[in-house]
Amino acid sequence: MSIRTSTFLTPAKLGYVTIALLVYALVIATNKAPLEGMHWDVPLYLSQAKAFAQSPYLDKYTHQAAAIAASVKGHTAEEDFSHAFWHFMRFGHIVTLGSIVAFFGNSLVAIAVAKWLYVGLLIGGIGFCFGTVLVLVRDVKNKWCYHLGAVISMVLLLFSDIYRYLAGNLVSEVLAIFLLAGSVLAMLQAIKTGRLSLAVLSGLLAFLSYTVRMESIWTWLAFVLAYVATSGGGSYPRLPWQALLTGSLSAGLGYGAYTLYFYPLTNPVYFLQFMSGLSVNQIHDGVPAYQLLFVA
Repeated sequence: MSIRTSTFLTPAKLGYVTIALLVYALVIATNKAPLEGMHWDVPLYLSQAKAFAQSPYLDKYTHQAAAIAASVKGHTAEEDFSHAFWHFMRFGHIVTLGSIVAFFGNSLVAIAVAKWLYVGLLIGGIGFCFGTVLVLVRDVKNKWCYHLGAVISMVLLLFSDIYRYLAGNLVSEVLAIFLLAGSVLAMLQAIKTGRLSLAVLSGLLAFLSYTVRMESIWTWLAFVLAYVATSGGGSYPRLPWQALLTGSLSAGLGYGAYTLYFYPLTNPVYFLQFMSGLSVNQIHDGVPAYQLLFVA
């Protein structure tokens, strides 16, 4: 490999590119007013956030968990699906927005704070994804080509309509992206460094992504299973079971504690029943469960 290619993307150049893309990402977000171009379900999330801030919202799900679970199959005629269970599937997202409303009040300031928080979360999630590439190829020869590929991917994303749409959009996907990307990066760092505290962090972030967007946990599980099946992409003659099991135990303990409060809502059977019951014939009715699991 020539000197020219080996120095094509030095750490300093990567830093400059990252700063330039960060500035661009912030400029795009600045050009969007709060609630501009929001997804159709954002007003529903904000309504639930207000309810969380102004009422004993948690009590509803702890005391009425069995009734809400039963509504998955026996929802009222006025509902196309169980709204109460849908809100539970986005519980962490609602709690995040509700905490902002509780602190700043039911005001435009709260909306602006939420917007910029979610801008930061989206940019952070993209940054975590970029970081996973750097960690994965840390010990690889000719890593510059992987770095270049990661930069090109990040540029394409930031210049796409997807980023313009998600920037400042108060949807659960944004927070889920941040948590999932962070959990994967933490696990890779735990494997590379042997620090089990990072594996614990990975599991906790994966669990939090479950509370924010229930189906997102499949992404983390798919990552762990793929890592085991491929032996880390062929990087390890022996799998780093200690880190993988520690992260899994951490996520499992979080799920167990969550279940103590909200059972039977955490029973995956109800999630599958809910997703399989969604119609795809009308707008906003969702997609079949198997498609969501395939994408995850």
